[in-house]
Formats: sequence, C-alpha cells, structure tokens
Amino acid sequence: MTHAVAGGRPSRAVSQQISAKLVKAGAQLFFSHGYEKTTMDAVAAKAGMSKRTLYTRFPGKADLFEAVVNDVLSRTVRALGEEHTFEGLLQDNLVAFAENLLKSALVPDVIAVERVVTGEAKQFPELAARLHQRFADYIVDLLSELIAHFEPKQTRPQAAVRRDAELFLAMVVLPPIRRAVLFQSKPGLHEEDRLAIRRAAEIFAKGVSA
Repeated sequence: MTHAVAGGRPSRAVSQQISAKLVKAGAQLFFSHGYEKTTMDAVAAKAGMSKRTLYTRFPGKADLFEAVVNDVLSRTVRALGEEHTFEGLLQDNLVAFAENLLKSALVPDVIAVERVVTGEAKQFPELAARLHQRFADYIVDLLSELIAHFEPKQTRPQAAVRRDAELFLAMVVLPPIRRAVLFQSKPGLHEEDRLAIRRAAEIFAKGVSA
C-alpha cells in the first residue's frame, strides 16, 4: 500500500492526517502558552514535523490559530445542529436549545479557545471578531429558525426574530461562558445555569407570544 501519489506527494488522506496533527499540536501549545508565546518552530517540533511541512499548510501563525479555532468550534456547532428539533412548545425548545449549546460550549477546549481569543483581542481585533462572528451567526441562525417556527402567523421581519434570538442568547449563554473563561466556575452545565435557562425561556416565550 502506498501513501503517496505521483511525484512523491502525500495522498489526500495522508495530507489531511498531517494537517490534523499540526492543528492538534497547535491547539495544545496555544491553549497552554497563549497565542503570542506560541511559535511556529515549537508547533513543528511538537508535531514531529519539519517547518517546511507546517508552513506549506499554514503560511502564518494566524492561519494556524484560525484552523485550531475552526476545528474546536465546528465540532461544537455540528453537535448543536444535529440535536435541533421543533417538537413540543417554544419554551421547552428554548430550554433544550440553550442546554445543548452550553453542554457543548462549557468544555475545556471551547473555554480554552475563548480565553486565548479574548486575551489576544486587543492585539488581533480583526481575527477575534471574525472568529466570533462566524460561529455566532450560525448559532443565531439556528435559534432564529426555531423561534420563527413557533410564531403562528410568522409575519415579523427576519431582523426582529434575529434580534430576539441574540437577546435570548445574551441572557442565558454569555454569563456562564464568561464565568468559565474567568475561572469563576468549572467546565460543565451547572444547576444554577439550568434554573436561569428555564426562567429565561419562560419569560421569553411569554414575551414572544404576547
């Protein structure tokens, strides 16, 4: 069995494995030492690969860091999308959505990403904004779809529904993530979070139906 194609280049599968190994090494170093203190030389050494191999796939440290963040957050939103349903009442769906999101977000890798991105936001504001916005938009889209599904007439502008989705997320998702990023709570969904979610969903559902 050969792992290379003509010219000695690695096959697509092997190339993907190499990239994944580099991303994993980058994640370990970024999460341990932060963005600024992590060097490309250290990443190559951690992965057991040459600097040429690293730079061929990731021309700069920002490119590698973005790949690391994409890898972590893509797994998070993929799981959220797979669990997305429209059964029952709006209030029940809001609770399920928020709990599923926090179960996926309040894990060590995602918290580590948030810490690094937040810590480097001043030095790399465009990178931080782009990474946050990309995944925030996806989550808001999912929640907007859920809210719109439970509005009988569905006559409100899409922008208004999105604004409601953003408000709900700000109520129930941002506080526990912020506490975790600031080392004020341990990873995982706690009972206080569940209580806050249920109360916020109750208030929100009544407001939307009013």
